[in-house]
Amino acid sequence: MMVAEAFNMAVGESLSAVWSYTLIVGPIVIYAILCRFYKNSDVQLSLAKVFSLIYSFIMALVLIFIIKIGVDCWINPTFLFFIGMAILHIVVGVLHFDPITLLCGIIYYLLIPTCFIFLQIYMIANLNDVSWGTRSGPKKPAVKNPQESALGLFQRAKQVLCGVEPDQKKENETNAQSPKEPVSQGGVKNRYLSNKHL
Repeated sequence: MMVAEAFNMAVGESLSAVWSYTLIVGPIVIYAILCRFYKNSDVQLSLAKVFSLIYSFIMALVLIFIIKIGVDCWINPTFLFFIGMAILHIVVGVLHFDPITLLCGIIYYLLIPTCFIFLQIYMIANLNDVSWGTRSGPKKPAVKNPQESALGLFQRAKQVLCGVEPDQKKENETNAQSPKEPVSQGGVKNRYLSNKHL
């Protein structure tokens, strides 16, 4: 809507507001419908490239309009906001000794519709595509018995709540199975007493 309003202001009275909104919102609706029916992501990205090119020309037209209204009236809020953002980017580029990034700022401005419209539609249309987010690691074997998986969950919860590590659990089980060693009067095993006096 912001792009449509800016485009309507840029073309002025030569085009009605209805046609301005139709020219801006129409391709977005067409892209959303095409993304719904064409599940091939290569086709979707190709369409996004074409629409991005078209919208970059519209953003260039809006930029020219902002400069034109700034020449006519330098206290226009739109012009002052744009100049403030430009000065902010220039100062940051100079302070970081990286003026090359200023060119990236111009490209970013021209491709705002791509970032905030077409890539968002592409993302929503491809929510079911998980191929980009998975790792090709070994697959875990599936648990066949649901009672075993529930027991495993209970055991893990018990380990977390009681602070028992899996290795400690195994040691406790082996100690319980082995015969008890004699304990001295102080409650310490005799083998520790003999090592302490060495």
